[in-house]
Amino acid sequence: MEPALTLSRRPSVQSIAVLTRIRRMGWVLAGSWSLADQILLDELARAGPAITDGPFEDPHENIFAWAFRVYDGACSASGVIRSVPQWQKTPDRLGHKLHRLPYELRLAILVLVIEEFPPEKAAEITGRSVAALLNAALAGTDLLDEGEGEGEA
Repeated sequence: MEPALTLSRRPSVQSIAVLTRIRRMGWVLAGSWSLADQILLDELARAGPAITDGPFEDPHENIFAWAFRVYDGACSASGVIRSVPQWQKTPDRLGHKLHRLPYELRLAILVLVIEEFPPEKAAEITGRSVAALLNAALAGTDLLDEGEGEGEA
C-alpha cells in the first residue's frame, strides 16, 4: 500500500486532484511511492512557509511545475536515480516496463501521455525542447509496446 502524505488542513477536491497528480509524477520519475513522497517532503521542509505563501498566480498549475523541478533535480541532476533498481519492481506489468525505461523517456511519457500536457506547455514545465520530448515519448511508447500480446492467447 502506498504511503499517504499528511496534510495540516482539510484540502479541497481540486487540491487533492493536484496532490494525486504530483504523487503520480513522483512515482513515475523516482520509481517508488515512498521515495517520491520523501523527496517532496524533504523539499517542503526545506522550503518552509515560502512554498505555501509563494506568489503563485495559478497555484495548481505552478505547484505542478514546482514539484516537477523538485523531482527532476532529485532524480536526474544529481544522477542518483536514473533507473529504478530491480528490487523495486512494480506488481503490474505496465508499471514495471515503465520503470525500466531510461529517465528521459519516462519524463516525456509522464508529461505528454499521462498528464496530457500540450507539447509547448510540457517543454515549458520540463525545460526540454518540444522536439526532444516528442521524440522521447515516441521512443518510450514504442518500447512499452514491444512484446505486448506475445505469449498471450
